[in-house]
Amino acid sequence: MKEKLKIFYKVLNYNISILKRDSHKKIAIGSFLLSIVFFSFLYGLFRIPLFNIGIIRMNPINFTDISYIVLSSLILGLLIPLLKYKTHIIPTSGSVEGSGGFFAGIIGAVCPACQALTLVGFGSSLVLPLNFLVPYTNYIRLFSLMLLGISFYVTAYSLYAKTCPYCIIPKTRRIK
Repeated sequence: MKEKLKIFYKVLNYNISILKRDSHKKIAIGSFLLSIVFFSFLYGLFRIPLFNIGIIRMNPINFTDISYIVLSSLILGLLIPLLKYKTHIIPTSGSVEGSGGFFAGIIGAVCPACQALTLVGFGSSLVLPLNFLVPYTNYIRLFSLMLLGISFYVTAYSLYAKTCPYCIIPKTRRIK
């Protein structure tokens, strides 16, 4: 157990050293702020005033809404510069693994119970009836934060190990 904890701290320190670089620090701050604006809009915290476009909330904003937006934006704000660094440092045949996890993280960060995901997905007010998920909203948020955390750690570990998890799998066992 101590050995795994030592590896975790080494991975964390290595990636903190990457994020301390000026260019990556600016990307992290910018992506954090953009994520907050993006998720706040999808959660209905504000509307675009000139066009009066936005999502209308049916319930008041509470502490869990704000903390979820901040935490998911923080993880994405740290993940984006690491993915940018990874595309430059580790040669791969494609950056599908990182961008797929990044896209899944963004989609997973929007709460399906507030129907913003289906609104964005279909581009109209035709939404799927997901009201039965409202009692489970906090569990969905926790699960999506865990997925974002796993995506962050896998990216961070692949930078530390200077390889990708996909590269370790033998070619005969890879999904084609």
